[in-house]
Amino acid sequence: MGRGEMWGDRALIEGRWSLRSHRIAVLTLMAIGGGIALLSLLAGWAFKAALLIAAGCAWTALGLELALKVRYDKLLRLKLLSDYVLESITRGVIAFDLDGRVRLINRAAIQMLEIQEEKAIGADYRKLLGDNPLILSCIREALEEGRTVEDKEIEHVTPSGRKLTLQLNTAVLSDPEEGRVGAILLMKDLSEIKLLQSRIRRADTLAALGRITASLAHEIKNPLSGISINLELLEEVLSEEELKNEAEIREHLNVIAGEIKRLEELVKNLSRFVGTPAMRMTKLKVNDVLDRVLNLVKVEARDQGISIVRRYAELPEIAGDVAQLQQAFLNLIINAIEAMPDGGELTVETEWSRAEGAIKVRISDTGVGIPPEDQDKVFEFYYTTKEEGTGMGLPIALKIIKDHGGEIDLESEPGIGTTFTVTLPVRGEGDEGEDIGGRG
Repeated sequence: MGRGEMWGDRALIEGRWSLRSHRIAVLTLMAIGGGIALLSLLAGWAFKAALLIAAGCAWTALGLELALKVRYDKLLRLKLLSDYVLESITRGVIAFDLDGRVRLINRAAIQMLEIQEEKAIGADYRKLLGDNPLILSCIREALEEGRTVEDKEIEHVTPSGRKLTLQLNTAVLSDPEEGRVGAILLMKDLSEIKLLQSRIRRADTLAALGRITASLAHEIKNPLSGISINLELLEEVLSEEELKNEAEIREHLNVIAGEIKRLEELVKNLSRFVGTPAMRMTKLKVNDVLDRVLNLVKVEARDQGISIVRRYAELPEIAGDVAQLQQAFLNLIINAIEAMPDGGELTVETEWSRAEGAIKVRISDTGVGIPPEDQDKVFEFYYTTKEEGTGMGLPIALKIIKDHGGEIDLESEPGIGTTFTVTLPVRGEGDEGEDIGGRG
């Protein structure tokens, strides 16, 4: 049903008033007819004629009563239909009078903005929506200046902390007789659409980088083999002959060896990114995999002043590659630790979402956070803000999770911290011990 009194429902109000007025007229006609009949009896003349006149008045009154009831019922059904339509609309709808007070609000708007209906009706829009100046500006321009907006996208944070991307449209409400009487605000939640678009862009980027790095890895590998062989031969020569600058030569050789090792690691990471090795699918417990990863980093975390909090739920087993999932979670957790150079709290939380048929793993830190303009870049290959970072850890983690049919989502606020949410489907993909070729 409609929220609050249906402001502006003039047809229904007039219908109700008309019904009252005509009922008074009916009673008046009946009284007149009865009076005429009584006077006729007392006077003793034209009794039958008077009786007919009285009966005619009564029937006319009854006919008016029935006609008005039919009209009022039609108006009531029309009002109920408009209420049902309003409540079925997925867009948020709020109507304001010229004083800026809320006269109508539907269920979608209440759920979207997380406001209470009883506090909304009659409330001033500046108090009700005062935490978002962009929404206030759109409403003010429509009410005071008659200017409207179309498909304006804004960011909005609800009282519970949900971050929404809203598309706003405003319109001026006008009356043929009174002119402008208010304004209406329409809101569409684009958050899910934006999330899907981000995932599609990320998938396209991963695919393109995969093709590039496949060729790059092959080209780098061949010269590395030649360098390694020649380096070994050079070391043999140095061990057989005494040279004056042997120490200096060996120092240079050590540098070359270090660079070769670094390039080999680069090729290894590129190969891992381009094509994940065949997955050894087994039934596994995600909580156990996380425990093994946390045991690997607990000493580093302790030395850095980081406390580890585990919040595990009871989870069903899933089919997955233990080693690869461990690598993905390790990359995410190392990233969280590196975001807290001055210490902090690392929280690892698991959840079993029956509605989605999936397990969720949230890895949260209280570190420096990621600026909004950089959040779409963290999964890009080679992107890093760290002096010694390679920019490979997060892309590799994302690819492993995607190979398991999952997804990684990111929420971050500079100065507050970051949360990576890993979603893994619960399904029996592959029998225990079955090799499944890497995807990508």
